[in-house]
Amino acid sequence: MQTALQAKFDRLEQQRQAYTTQLNSLTSLQQAEKPAEDQWSAAQLYYHLWQVEQTVLQSIKDNMASGRVHKSNSFNTRYRSFLLNLFLSLPIKFKVPKMIGEMPVSVNAQEVEQKWQETRNAWHQLLTEFPAHLLNKEIFKHPRAGVITIHQTLDFLIEHADHHKKQMKRLVA
Repeated sequence: MQTALQAKFDRLEQQRQAYTTQLNSLTSLQQAEKPAEDQWSAAQLYYHLWQVEQTVLQSIKDNMASGRVHKSNSFNTRYRSFLLNLFLSLPIKFKVPKMIGEMPVSVNAQEVEQKWQETRNAWHQLLTEFPAHLLNKEIFKHPRAGVITIHQTLDFLIEHADHHKKQMKRLVA
């Protein structure tokens, strides 16, 4: 795996482990407790973080298998990625894109933990085998930012997990 990809992958794994530790510090009842009707429980937040990573991974795999020509990283790509990460760093709430799907009413945290580990293993394989000629090509179509590179996609996933850090802290407090 390329060194820069490895560093980003390691950061994602650190985040996953931190969220898993936080979630596992709660009882099953606490994991399922929603602070308000229109807010997620800790287990639902954990599910969301996994679901985003899984959806992005599958989208990249589908894109690579399509055989389409991938555009090179451009100023517009970098600008859109910058804005995406900037907005994620702000303490504002965003509507979940439809491509992520509906939030289940109840979430089995142990099942999601296992699925997230499987997704993480698949990410490792993808990044280890990622073709060098695609490193600076647009590879993932973010629903709001448009098509971004693999590096920008990993930066997005890191920022996305960071965006939810305070939310999880409140839920486990």
